[in-house]
Amino acid sequence: MKNLIKKIIYQIFFFSFLIIITEVIFGYWFKSDGFGSTIRNGRLKNQLYEVKYNGIKYEFRYKKNFYGFRGEEVDPEKIKIFFLGASQGNEKWKPENLTIVGRLNQYLKEDNLDSKKIYNASQDGFSTFGILNYLLKFYPKIKNYNPNKMILHIGIADALLCNDYVNNKKNVGQFESNLVWDQLEEQNQTKKIKDYIKNTSFFVGKIKTIQLKYFSHEKQKVERLSHDENLINKQKYINLFEAEKVHSIKKMEKKYFPCKKRFNNNLNDILRFAKKNKIKILLVNSINYKGLNDDWLYYTNLMISDFANKNSIQFVDISKITNIDSNDFYDDQHTTPAGSEKIAKFIYPEVLKFLNK
Repeated sequence: MKNLIKKIIYQIFFFSFLIIITEVIFGYWFKSDGFGSTIRNGRLKNQLYEVKYNGIKYEFRYKKNFYGFRGEEVDPEKIKIFFLGASQGNEKWKPENLTIVGRLNQYLKEDNLDSKKIYNASQDGFSTFGILNYLLKFYPKIKNYNPNKMILHIGIADALLCNDYVNNKKNVGQFESNLVWDQLEEQNQTKKIKDYIKNTSFFVGKIKTIQLKYFSHEKQKVERLSHDENLINKQKYINLFEAEKVHSIKKMEKKYFPCKKRFNNNLNDILRFAKKNKIKILLVNSINYKGLNDDWLYYTNLMISDFANKNSIQFVDISKITNIDSNDFYDDQHTTPAGSEKIAKFIYPEVLKFLNK
């Protein structure tokens, strides 16, 4: 009996030793390029969706690869151009080919410019605060990753933060995001430790890979409609040219000035990162289902335009699109496939100029 117990103890010790050695060699516990607890929810996704937009059904897989880019696995060394934004850029509820980035890549392919493929690094919820954290904390950990161009789709998340700060009196005394997606990691220590283990462990990673490849067959069904007609009737969509007649810049300056310094600080830090890493920037602003009817979004777009002009950064103002309206949105902030196509068509000429620089 004693010999049997000893044998079991030795076997447990031996297998534990093997697991530890394997984790040390193949895991990311002591490696500088380990992701730690960051962006756990923005990587390694393979979810089957069935989504309806106004009666039209799309069945597709929403995929995020090892490095958090939308789509299949890719060698980071091959990525020279990336697109970075929030959920308006990620567009998880659409097939990849119907997203803004998917459409842009389609246009590039039609123009025999496959070599200039754009990779979508967008993460749901990112404000410029989150984008900066991504560039400083996550970007450096991607091995052999040396892109030379990035397209930043920004504005809506910062505008919402500004609105909460000024109008709703949230986050009084500061204008920055404490949200999980902007911080890149959970603030709850228990959740943070779990994410760290999931991102770092060799065996947990392998189990996740097998799960995604062989067991992710459950279909999630979602129906997306054009925005509520009652809301549409109450809130007219207005583009930039109409907004210029409605909003007072003097009033907005006074009202939203507390947001300006923080927002510009984020943009300046992003620009410094880009210059240090020899990356050119194209800025694209944001609209919602009312266009620029909200003064807080209009003012945020003015800040983006002003920053681009002062720093000689190429800028595309999608609030100038004249053939888009509330019916091209399925909620307050996100476009239907038709809306994404209109945005992609509008920005493509500027994207082409940018990529050919």
